Amino acid sequence: MLPRRNGFRACWLLAGDEEMCLAIPGQIIQITDGESRLAVVNVSGVTRTISLRLVPEAKEGDWVLVHVGFALQVLDERAAEETLKVLSQIQPTDAVFGGRDVNQ
Repeated sequence: MLPRRNGFRACWLLAGDEEMCLAIPGQIIQITDGESRLAVVNVSGVTRTISLRLVPEAKEGDWVLVHVGFALQVLDERAAEETLKVLSQIQPTDAVFGGRDVNQ
């Protein structure tokens, strides 16, 4: 499994051309359109505009779980930091492949 980055998506290339993408924590920097619920988030130094429509309670400074351009839930800072730490430790081997290195 090869880690890939496309914008701020955390994706892993599985066997063949299949990808597995995860929802990852991002911090809301600015709500750019209150009516449409669009916001700029920072995920590990990468900024992107996302939709907050699924989490109407989200506000600037909050951490949210982001997947395919949508915030799915509001997280507390501790949960966001713990999740980012775990994601940074993912290696190119995984239980999906029985722990074997798919690059060999």
